[in-house]
Amino acid sequence: MADIGAGSGRLTLDLIRKGHDVIATEASAKSVDVLRNTTANRVISLVGDGLLPLKHRNAVDVVVVAGMGSNRIVHIIGQRHVLPYNPVFFIQPIQGILAVRRYLYENLAVIHRARLVEDDARMYASWGVSFDGIDAPIAMFAEFSQDPLWPELCFREQQFRRHKLTFPLSQKDYKKTLEELGYWNTVL
Repeated sequence: MADIGAGSGRLTLDLIRKGHDVIATEASAKSVDVLRNTTANRVISLVGDGLLPLKHRNAVDVVVVAGMGSNRIVHIIGQRHVLPYNPVFFIQPIQGILAVRRYLYENLAVIHRARLVEDDARMYASWGVSFDGIDAPIAMFAEFSQDPLWPELCFREQQFRRHKLTFPLSQKDYKKTLEELGYWNTVL
């Protein structure tokens, strides 16, 4: 298993406790030093951008990309082509659910598992996906429609989008925000 952008190693330690062998990556050498100290060298810690440190490593079955914004997650998942194998990705953005989901849809991700999670009054979406291209993509957000947290997620996203409209926005940001607000209005 690989924990990409492992930070200080909180998730990495949890994965170790659950019995997984973990490779953890971080972008800077200083962060990897902190990670090594935190995990007491119980993991292979690699320096590098996203999936690039895994390029010449033995195959991992699962890649975890969590605790980042949508742009960073999309950047990392976009690097999947450097891997000579096809792992399952577990993805959990801290923001930008719609952007990540749109990327998964447009890149024909096969969704194996999806969940909405509430933690400290924040809502997170998580997916287990692969990019083997066999199945057709699931319609946007169909995987969450039966989740009990779905109405709350839609409500919060609508409030967030409306709140964004109160700030000065460029024409491009204004158009994107209206598009996203329109999407969240249609899903209720």
